[in-house]
Amino acid sequence: MTYKEISHVNNELPKHEDDLTSIDKALTRCRKHIAWRRQKVFTMLVQGITSTYDIASVLKVSQSTAVRDCRYLKEQAARELRTHITERVTLNLIALAKSKRATTAHFAIGLYWTRVTSYHK
Repeated sequence: MTYKEISHVNNELPKHEDDLTSIDKALTRCRKHIAWRRQKVFTMLVQGITSTYDIASVLKVSQSTAVRDCRYLKEQAARELRTHITERVTLNLIALAKSKRATTAHFAIGLYWTRVTSYHK
């Protein structure tokens, strides 16, 4: 950004608390709308509608918005799955260690999984 662009942005910043409140309310509405739209995209994906063109047409948004929402949902699912599996493997390894039935192979698998999941974060 050039200095002129930055000073232009600074001149448009809200000067009063009422302005900040209205901006905060607008952002909240925007976030709620995005969450609603992504829920609709998720529902359509679950129903087997995987074409971003079809999703965009139904929701009356641009195809790039549908692509971004699908990408977001895919990344969110991957994060949640990775977290769930990591926690489950950790709990199982702790339980094995406490039961004294763990073998070297169990710990090798756990060590490998820990490295794999930390690599993909």
